[in-house]
Amino acid sequence: MMKRTIQTAVAAALLGSVFVAHAATTLVQNGYVHGGPSNVTVAGAPGNNGNHNAGEFTGLFNGTSFQSYCSDLLQTFSFGTVYTGYSAQTGSAAYGATKATQIGQLLSAAGGFAASVTASQSTALQAGIWEILYETTTTTPFNLGTGNFTAAPGSVLVADLTTVNGYLANLNTFAVSPFTALVSDKHQDFITAVPEPETYALMLAGLASIGFVARRRAAKV
Repeated sequence: MMKRTIQTAVAAALLGSVFVAHAATTLVQNGYVHGGPSNVTVAGAPGNNGNHNAGEFTGLFNGTSFQSYCSDLLQTFSFGTVYTGYSAQTGSAAYGATKATQIGQLLSAAGGFAASVTASQSTALQAGIWEILYETTTTTPFNLGTGNFTAAPGSVLVADLTTVNGYLANLNTFAVSPFTALVSDKHQDFITAVPEPETYALMLAGLASIGFVARRRAAKV
């Protein structure tokens, strides 16, 4: 009886710790990955045109370190502030299948979340993500200098924007890099490489099965 109780308690504790960590959805952004910030001037964004500090961020999501870019030009956040209420969604659920594919291709073209090495490079990639999300013309390929949404140099280097424009012009030649959307009704939304929602579900299912096996073994003792 004692053995069964201990095994069941351990399995339940493991399952509970993962569930609580996911359910709490605590998020804090600590700063820019590459220092900075660098900035870019955007036009065509709904209600938020002008010069924006931008780049790749580093922070903690449910206690796990992560890197991210923002996806919402209408909402804000502050470094060092702990936020709750975020939901982890697939790119398709957050932005639709087409835009999720295009963002994944852009990330693949750029080499992923850890590829940028300067503030200017990460700012240019951020502009490319906004281009995909906010461009409303049907003309392809995407281009930061034309269309309804545009991004022009602030302190970001012209060469880095040109590089991202090259990625945008050839999105279909790149594989789709998976990513997760961290979505909030009240605060800035982010795209990141933290585990996708399905991964959390598999972790929960796996730990639940551990508890089931432990109970079966204990029953035979």
